[in-house]
Amino acid sequence: MSAETGGTRLTARVTDDKLLDAIDEAAEEYGSKSEAMRHAIRTAFIDDESAADRDSDEVMAAALAGLPPTAQSGYKTLREATGDDQMVEVGAAKAMVASQTNVPSDSVRSMVFSPLKKAGLIAVTPHIRAVFVTVHPPEAGLSDEVNDA
Repeated sequence: MSAETGGTRLTARVTDDKLLDAIDEAAEEYGSKSEAMRHAIRTAFIDDESAADRDSDEVMAAALAGLPPTAQSGYKTLREATGDDQMVEVGAAKAMVASQTNVPSDSVRSMVFSPLKKAGLIAVTPHIRAVFVTVHPPEAGLSDEVNDA
């Protein structure tokens, strides 16, 4: 399934400490574990390292263009923690973002979540017992139709 149609979530259990360290290092370089794994898969199976890096970097840069630095950092933090199109409870999301961006917790909604929501990179959705933040892939911020959900 292509990224244009929503993608497919893959999961792998990793117990090798060397591999875990390598994944953590790659996540720092590529911005998230998800991006690091996409890069590794493209490189290993498609042998398209330069195009994969360029495409990934260009999409991320375009999606974050014009957003305040705190919102950009907050988005990267949320993607690292949740992956694409995954939900996290709003209190946990605020705590993660506040910790990583040094933005006071009570300011995260206005300084980080609001700009990301307007850009189509996250959705904030009330559910029966809690409110959740859904983190969308950077491609979502590039679509012409941005939901106000």
